[in-house]
Amino acid sequence: MTVSAVFFDLDGVIFDSYDLWDRVVEKLLKNYGIHYHDFMRQRLWQLSMTQINAYLLELINQKVTEKELEERKMAIAKELYSCVTLIDGARDILLFLKRQGVAAYAVTSNYGRLADLGLRSADVNRYFVKIYSSLDQGYTEKNTAFLQNICQQENLLPQEIVMVEDDGRNLAIAAQLGISGILMKNKMYPNEKGGTDTIIGSLHELKDKLAIDQKKF
Repeated sequence: MTVSAVFFDLDGVIFDSYDLWDRVVEKLLKNYGIHYHDFMRQRLWQLSMTQINAYLLELINQKVTEKELEERKMAIAKELYSCVTLIDGARDILLFLKRQGVAAYAVTSNYGRLADLGLRSADVNRYFVKIYSSLDQGYTEKNTAFLQNICQQENLLPQEIVMVEDDGRNLAIAAQLGISGILMKNKMYPNEKGGTDTIIGSLHELKDKLAIDQKKF
């Protein structure tokens, strides 16, 4: 298979950020005198980014507008993403793809400005052609319309794309378009499989799974 592009999820694949949003919510709720406990955490991890604010407003149950809540939440998130760390092996695989002439795209359901901040703070933004955020583009998830839009804008053939995700549900959606998927095992979705039989335990395994004909330098 010819691989011309790799779509990388960021949180949990490139960014070591599983606990980051827990810290955002914990700090946010603390401002309102609310203790962040496991039930809230489990509930939040089941929600999309667009559903989170509604749940937080319900928890706070005070006279605060969604705009005010969003501003406070983003201020905390920016502080944490400005010093986010990378998953082990992330820099190496991105450098490898760059040298092989394979385009890397950041395809995230997070806010694009946070994705950009994290990539720049970790000094890996130069390895990505572009950031695509389903949230910024008005999609509630990484659905087929969102992925098709990326392919059209970047003039990419789905059969030449590999998508690396920590959520098998997104890979199942990508498979509908003919995009190959690689699932990275993780603590948040330990039993996920989705639309792929290709599973890795770390990014160090990705090079072999991509089966790219390596250029010699």
